[in-house]
Amino acid sequence: MSAQGLHTDIFQSELIDSATIDGLFLAVYENGLLYVKVPKYFSIDLEVFLNCQKYIRTLGEEKRYHFVFEFASFSEVDPELRKRRATKDGTEFSLSDALVISNLPQKMMGDFLPAIQQASASY
Repeated sequence: MSAQGLHTDIFQSELIDSATIDGLFLAVYENGLLYVKVPKYFSIDLEVFLNCQKYIRTLGEEKRYHFVFEFASFSEVDPELRKRRATKDGTEFSLSDALVISNLPQKMMGDFLPAIQQASASY
């Protein structure tokens, strides 16, 4: 399957650009969605995040996106990055975040996420 056809029907929008950055697949759609596919056993750390920010910046410094994250089994986000992502600098390109939930552990993390975001906002 080509990147052009990937998720186009689901997101009901045309693919603008896509890239694989340090193992993460990113796809940008005309309707403002930015899809991030995290592979199995992958840990997103600060270096990967910064490289993804560089890629997104090439699409336009002023653009903001609705992020859709799909994590495969046993993938995770490094604690240092979670802390960074909760700051203004960490959400530089983000209008909103959505998680694709495909198993019980992900649902449990998804249920816990609003409590984490609320605690981060109070600092």
